[in-house]
Amino acid sequence: MKLSKLLIYNPLAAGCTATYLTHWLDTVKVKMQTLPEVYTKAGPVYCLKDTIRHEGFRGLYQGAVPAVMGQTARTAVVFFSYELCEEMVCSFSGQTHFYKLTLWQHACAGAMTGVVASFVLCPLELVKTFSSFSMVREIFRVEGVRGLYRGLPGIWVKEVPGSFIYFGSYEAAKNLARSVSGTNHLNSRTVFVCGVFAGLCFCVTHPIESVKTRVQVMSAVSETGGFLRTSIHILRNEGIRPLCCGLKASAARACLYSGIQLVTYESLRDCFTDR
Repeated sequence: MKLSKLLIYNPLAAGCTATYLTHWLDTVKVKMQTLPEVYTKAGPVYCLKDTIRHEGFRGLYQGAVPAVMGQTARTAVVFFSYELCEEMVCSFSGQTHFYKLTLWQHACAGAMTGVVASFVLCPLELVKTFSSFSMVREIFRVEGVRGLYRGLPGIWVKEVPGSFIYFGSYEAAKNLARSVSGTNHLNSRTVFVCGVFAGLCFCVTHPIESVKTRVQVMSAVSETGGFLRTSIHILRNEGIRPLCCGLKASAARACLYSGIQLVTYESLRDCFTDR
């Protein structure tokens, strides 16, 4: 395996391509979350049509450049960590190639990825939540490094099982596709479908994402009780609905993003891997 090229080019290309092609769905999701009184009852399709009607197709790609940069960085961190964790699992299990790992071993590598990647993802998520580098700089000035890791337990709660489920379900889908087709080589269309399935499975972490965002935002203006206490507070006082806000748009984007991302990733992986 040409590991250096694999680690550098694959995540960057996969993240950039998938983010740019699915940014319009993220715009719809954000509008539904920030203007619930306008779009929640009408639904995501109405939000999409309304945006095009008043702002044109360009309106769907507002903020695309910083989004591409941020999501590309996130994807690079996750897949960089996953490749390293796969190498570690190969080493521990005595395997010579990641293609020889079992489904369980791939899933465990995914869980390890969640732990490692969270230390980089937490500050990135903070920037995304506040959409302002100046706000993040102020947090760092007042609280130091500790302030950049608000909501880290929430990131762990989301990323560790989420990565376990994501990579595990992806490998399970590929194993099923291989058994049906009778070949180890999967075409891009099949990889895309497997990626969509993995993205859909990852959506089980959406309520965790909602709580994590609430913790990060509220801790900037007041003291919070942490992830667990915030979860209990939301369920007692607001019910389960806030935890599922924007789930449809988020699921649509996650499935499409995952499919595009993994097709790009696997295509480049084949180029840099001696099978």
